Amino acid sequence: MNAIYCRPISVRIAPSKWSSGNNYPDMFNVYLLYRPEGYTSTYCEVHIPKELQAAMNSGQVIGLHLETMEFQGVSSRELPGAPAYAIFQVSLADGTNIEVIPETLLGERQLRLVFGIAACLVGAFMVFSHYSWVGALALVLGTHALRTAKHIPHFPLLVTGEHR
Repeated sequence: MNAIYCRPISVRIAPSKWSSGNNYPDMFNVYLLYRPEGYTSTYCEVHIPKELQAAMNSGQVIGLHLETMEFQGVSSRELPGAPAYAIFQVSLADGTNIEVIPETLLGERQLRLVFGIAACLVGAFMVFSHYSWVGALALVLGTHALRTAKHIPHFPLLVTGEHR
């Protein structure tokens, strides 16, 4: 996943074709303009949480946190409609930062962290037993769960535009 902190001069959102019929009401197309005579950058199938939609329509956005979702990755599957991008933070002209990460993503990250730590602990103790191959398998599964949890967005997000 790729985290981008955008500072456009103009932000416009429009309902995505997937949001028609209220199948996925949080899916939008986002149009960002960076220079007055420049081209508009278009991002399709962007998940914008309900808490950020009013701020995105206000015209006061000076920055936003745009996260590229891994294709068929955990984060993409957990959000409705399997979006290609998601916006988790908006900076407004009055200096306020609004950041929202859906509870489904936070819960999935916690579940994978707990499973990964538990599997690594069991694997570490079993490596020195008669069933060392089971311990090695548990270590591999635990590290995979921890690596997957690392790629799920969590707080704190980007504030200054620097990468995590």
